[in-house]
Amino acid sequence: MLRSLLIGLDTTQASSHAESIALDLAKSHAASVSGVSVIDVPYLTAPEAIPIGGAYYKFAKDVALLKQAHEQSRTVLERFEERCRTLAVRSSTTEYHGEPYAQLCKAADIHDLIVIGRDVTFHQDEHAGLSDPVARLARSLPRPLIVVPPSPPRGSAVLVAYDGSLPAMRALQLYALLGLFPDAPTGVIAVDPDKAKAEATAGRGAEFLRLHGLRAETVGIGSDEDPAQLLLSELQSCEPGLLVMGAFGHRGWREALLGSCTGTLLRQGTVPLFLYH
Repeated sequence: MLRSLLIGLDTTQASSHAESIALDLAKSHAASVSGVSVIDVPYLTAPEAIPIGGAYYKFAKDVALLKQAHEQSRTVLERFEERCRTLAVRSSTTEYHGEPYAQLCKAADIHDLIVIGRDVTFHQDEHAGLSDPVARLARSLPRPLIVVPPSPPRGSAVLVAYDGSLPAMRALQLYALLGLFPDAPTGVIAVDPDKAKAEATAGRGAEFLRLHGLRAETVGIGSDEDPAQLLLSELQSCEPGLLVMGAFGHRGWREALLGSCTGTLLRQGTVPLFLYH
């Protein structure tokens, strides 16, 4: 059951799509949503080589950067508050100061779910790929996470990547218990060199979802190809609105997460990714 969401607010395109997803979920579940902006003080005031007598100019530069960051943060938060009022969504906003990952973890303890754009850095630079704060959240999840790419969702169905591992089981359970999209058609996909094993694994995942009242179908793929590439192809062909997964694949432990199948989907996936492990 979803009661509260945390959304990391930034000025990127992915952040804008993440905001829309968070507000849609809050509206449909009558949940509250907290918008968070972070002023990355360590980044903005990082030490740098300066000439003798340059300390004052470094100080003045830091002050100017912090002021600019605060003004941008205030604009982002005010825009978010206005959007929440328009949609009649219960909301709050907070500006944190410090290293983004640590501040997001600090804010996460009273929320059920974190939603964030894949490229969010909180310090005004363009980042085409997976940003460092989001990568760190994906490695050590304080709460389940929806990572949103720069492209908007194209469909409404949900696809679950399931390999029967403990991380996949945890992700599937938490997704079902939160009840994020109770009316969405759901496909459970499993990959194994043995097609019968793949179908059996997908069947177990689908059976669990049906116990929670979800419409679930199975897709068993018999292949020894890279699961990440197979899943990316599946995303292109069926265009779901969400992909659910834990740490999927043979290298699915946390330490190797961002070099694994899950890491590939985080960096290259074209749909929002619900992640928990």
